[in-house]
Amino acid sequence: MNAIRQYHRLDESREIKISIPEDFAATEVEVMVLPSRTAYEIPDEVKKMVITKRRTRLIKSSVGKR
Repeated sequence: MNAIRQYHRLDESREIKISIPEDFAATEVEVMVLPSRTAYEIPDEVKKMVITKRRTRLIKSSVGKR
């Protein structure tokens, strides 16, 4: 699988241009736009909620396996 990762800073036009190398082996691509890690922070409350839900699922899935 070929993959390209590029980071762009948005300006007033809110447009980005993606450059694909000549040797890229695909004729069709999927583009996903995500906030960069440096610009996006997950709030602590959300982190705690995810950890709690995961622990709850792990406990429920281990019940009856002893």
